[in-house]
Amino acid sequence: MIKLMSRKNNQAGVINPLTVFIVVILAGILVSANIPISREYMDGKSGVMGEHTSKGFPRVIMDGGQKGFIVSTDGAVTDFPLTVDEETGTLTVTTPAGEKVVAVLPDAAIKNMLSAKVMSYVTSVPVEGELASTEKLIKLVEQDGTLIYEIDGIKEHKLLGLIPLKSKVKAFVSAENGQVVRSETSLLGRILNRIAP
Repeated sequence: MIKLMSRKNNQAGVINPLTVFIVVILAGILVSANIPISREYMDGKSGVMGEHTSKGFPRVIMDGGQKGFIVSTDGAVTDFPLTVDEETGTLTVTTPAGEKVVAVLPDAAIKNMLSAKVMSYVTSVPVEGELASTEKLIKLVEQDGTLIYEIDGIKEHKLLGLIPLKSKVKAFVSAENGQVVRSETSLLGRILNRIAP
């Protein structure tokens, strides 16, 4: 008798809570995957340096219409003119606001951002020529008078400690002091950061 009643209840429109949960999660993933959400950190101008520093001098590369520079195995592309002082290895960028010195090179900026656990790994900017052989290639841009590295990457999560999930992240790291200034992630990425760090 009890078994018959439970079958009738399921047929009469009783919805399984697990099914509802799965449908809500899938709908959230589909809807939120492309909604960027920004998180502000610091202004990128304060005197506090990131924990990693670069070893070696930058090498400027102008390949076709692309300008960039490489330090060890990491590099950056930019639209601004670049110069390197041969004696000190200081990299200078000429922006519309004037000349600015790049104090933190791409390899140190990437290490600082990875150690802050903003993302798990970096996805390189698509380029051609000699710059394409660089392991991690990021963008150097100017925002609000500050030189900023724009870094695209992926953050890996483990839902319930077992299910591997990934979300896209864009981080902005100051080229003046190496601090993570801001990061952007989807709503799904923010939810995963809370429930599956």
